[in-house]
Amino acid sequence: AVAAAPGWGKAHLNLGIGLEASGATDEAIKSYEAALALEPAEAFANYNLGKLLYTLGRLPRAEQLLRQALGSRPEFPEAHIVLSRVLEAQGNPGAAAVALEAALKLRPDDIGALHHYAGVLGKLDRPDDAQAALKRVIALDPENADANYSLATLLLARGESDNAEPLLRRVIRRDPGSVEAHSRLFDIYHSRGDLPAAVAALERVLALRPDWADALYN
Repeated sequence: AVAAAPGWGKAHLNLGIGLEASGATDEAIKSYEAALALEPAEAFANYNLGKLLYTLGRLPRAEQLLRQALGSRPEFPEAHIVLSRVLEAQGNPGAAAVALEAALKLRPDDIGALHHYAGVLGKLDRPDDAQAALKRVIALDPENADANYSLATLLLARGESDNAEPLLRRVIRRDPGSVEAHSRLFDIYHSRGDLPAAVAALERVLALRPDWADALYN
């Protein structure tokens, strides 16, 4: 199609998508750039190239492209989400939170965006808001191991071990090989003085990761 109609931006865009999916990154970038040369405001070409450059660590250019995508198509939740990743990677969690809030207005039940939002809120020292976001994830997906673990970690940092324990057990039910969850249970049991349970938790950790120095030391 590109050979027959070199001025057809959509063909360059779709060729870029195919090349990126096949791992031909450099060629995909060239196709996206060709699409943008023909249609500079094309939202999906800006988004796809911005997302690809983010994965390559080319953050300032990725941010520029994603903002151009949103300039053409403000109601583009995926672009807001990737922009938040770019901004966070550039050390700007406040701006990342704003981008995620824009995404969540458009897609309130996006579990990935909510979980990422909780992490950004933690960096901004907003633990109450982070906890609310994680609870929203768990309400949508009660067995989400990552969200349960993140919430348990947040609760432990606030001294709420009784509330954290059932969340960690839910993580282990979903992912029995989670050494981190077993290790956190050890912390809870050890702080309570329940040494037999603490030893049992450590033995589970070491069965999964025999050379983990911290667990051996404990």
